Amino acid sequence: MTISKFDRPACRIIEQEAIAALQAVAALHGLTLKAKSGNFSPEAFNVTLTFSTTGAEGIPQDFARAAPAIGLKAEDFGKTFTTLSGKTFRITGINLRRRKYPVSVVNVKTERGFKMSARQVIADLQYTA
Repeated sequence: MTISKFDRPACRIIEQEAIAALQAVAALHGLTLKAKSGNFSPEAFNVTLTFSTTGAEGIPQDFARAAPAIGLKAEDFGKTFTTLSGKTFRITGINLRRRKYPVSVVNVKTERGFKMSARQVIADLQYTA
């Protein structure tokens, strides 16, 4: 498939293929790989990929360090929970610079990323348990 201009669907395809190709490199070195953000114009596409070190259980060390600050546990990384509205999410990260919505989650069904408050995630984890 040849791309003549960048649009949202083309960017998603390129991002997914780049992540799939780099997963082997990350696994070889015991790292986790995550796409952070991106932007595009018709002529160019930019995406930020972040490699993170992991602890003994495969939990990113930055998540393990930040989790207690907002009331989560390091082992909450990757956990899935269901909200009261019936949507299921997976915890993928924490960004303490986002004071209101520090927890990054992904909708399990659509693979779309969202930001949530720590209070909401903690309540939903208890609701799901």
